[in-house]
Amino acid sequence: MASLGWFSAMSMQTVALVKTLGQIEILFSLLISAFFFKEKLARSDHLGLFLVILAAIMVIWA
Repeated sequence: MASLGWFSAMSMQTVALVKTLGQIEILFSLLISAFFFKEKLARSDHLGLFLVILAAIMVIWA
């Protein structure tokens, strides 16, 4: 099902936008682990989250 979803998304939009959505999944994974599992995020994790968000915004605006 997931492969069908990725294939459909890439046929409807540019690959850069679809792959950016995949990167946002990392953001949600880290936020869920921080809030639900009470894991402490390292300083480098915060920097990585910021860079992922910044890159996603740049791809969407490009």
